[in-house]
Amino acid sequence: MGESGKLFYGWIIVSISFLTLIVVCGSWSAFSIFMNSLQNEFNWDRASISLAMSIGLIVYGSSLPFVGKLIDRYGARKVILLASVSMGVSTILLNLISHIWHFYFLYGVCVAIGYAGAGLIANTSLVRNWFRERSELALSVMQSGLPFGQLLVVPFAAYLIVVYSWRIAYLILGFILCVIIPMIVFFISRDSSNKEIDQPFVTSIGVNRLSFQNEPEINILDHIKTRPFLTMIIVYFICGFTDIPIVTHMAPFITDVGFSAMIAAYILSIIGGATWIGTLIFGFLSQRFDRRLLLVAIYFIRTVTFCLLLKSPYMSTLILFSIFFGLTQFSMVPLISAWIGDNYGQMLMGRLFGTITLIHAIGASSGTYLDGLIFNKTNSYKLAFIVSSALAFVASTLVYFIEENRDRTGN
Repeated sequence: MGESGKLFYGWIIVSISFLTLIVVCGSWSAFSIFMNSLQNEFNWDRASISLAMSIGLIVYGSSLPFVGKLIDRYGARKVILLASVSMGVSTILLNLISHIWHFYFLYGVCVAIGYAGAGLIANTSLVRNWFRERSELALSVMQSGLPFGQLLVVPFAAYLIVVYSWRIAYLILGFILCVIIPMIVFFISRDSSNKEIDQPFVTSIGVNRLSFQNEPEINILDHIKTRPFLTMIIVYFICGFTDIPIVTHMAPFITDVGFSAMIAAYILSIIGGATWIGTLIFGFLSQRFDRRLLLVAIYFIRTVTFCLLLKSPYMSTLILFSIFFGLTQFSMVPLISAWIGDNYGQMLMGRLFGTITLIHAIGASSGTYLDGLIFNKTNSYKLAFIVSSALAFVASTLVYFIEENRDRTGN
């Protein structure tokens, strides 16, 4: 509440961004639900279909620096409006595809660019402009829209496919993206002004932005080439290789072993709910335990979790997998971002975290397409799960041996 007892308008902005992320990220996460329908109608193989997601991940990661510049120049609200309309129109046009290149262009390029502009970066910037001293709480509430999107939108998309068709599902999702979300953002949301916010700007670790103005220019490559950061790059590549590809192929895997499309959607929604819980749990534990050991635990849990899928799973096994995999899906992000800030300084946080996020996207893109190829060659995802489990164990081991940056810690 504000000083007058009225609700601070910033919390309205948080609610709008939360709703936007549910729809935007949920629509992006629903890719897996459409794979069987596309394969059945067009006789496209799994690798060819998953290549659209692989392209999209690279385009998404590569678009983020450009999106950041647009936000700095025009404001987050305008970027979200334009990007959500673009993503919505592109999703509607997916209803009309008849060739694989249509799918690559519309989903892999147009939808991915819209997702980059209407997703986490822009909404984080919008909320951050309204909050200073309590920004961590506001951002945590807003960012929970990501897993809630998977929790709510994926079953909704599956229902539309089952009751109507995949084309109608894309049509309705696109309408929500390009009409309803922009209307809410346009009529209710607004960028903050200096009159509405008079608190000093404080970053998430309590450092005033003005303190950076007199610091010397730093060569970011000198920090990227340090052994700890190069090791973390390998870890984050593996992280991308072993999370998004699994979610992408999870729905067709579940239907392959005899369950319905709606069951597949429910399993994906459980992963979304567990992702939210996992982020809260590991965020709480990070205040009490060594951050490095928590990362070891996250990747080791992922290692063991993949073993649950090596035999034809029961429903109970799928639920157990979805819970434990979800706990590890997003929980490393705040831990690794904090590690970067502690070891390399808040001044380089944006560029270094942007670099490692792009590496994650490259890993996810590679894994998504490779898992499709493995299925094409073996008619099974078993080898893909074995590879992912082995790589997750490598990541767990590498994290344990990461050294602190002596230049930043003073050790």
